[in-house]
Amino acid sequence: MHVGVSTFGVVHLTPMLALEDGQPKPVKTVPAHFSEVRQASQEEVSEVFGEEGYDKVRDTHFFHVGNPLDMEDVKITLDLKRFVERSSGVFGKSGTG
Repeated sequence: MHVGVSTFGVVHLTPMLALEDGQPKPVKTVPAHFSEVRQASQEEVSEVFGEEGYDKVRDTHFFHVGNPLDMEDVKITLDLKRFVERSSGVFGKSGTG
């Protein structure tokens, strides 16, 4: 019997990438029920999005666009060359913070 306060939430997500052999690859399956989850580290995020600055190996420049909510120490970057290949827009709503 459980005594105390319990909190739960429902999350709907679609896995897109998994790290296999240190490289991001498209996922082929979804995680099993009750699989362990955790926040991604800066290193893991950088493996997917790239590290801020010029990358000699990829011959491209990654620029910092923001941070995930409640993860101020993790930077999200975009590949500048790939970003400008297509029409892009940044939209916001005034007064939302």
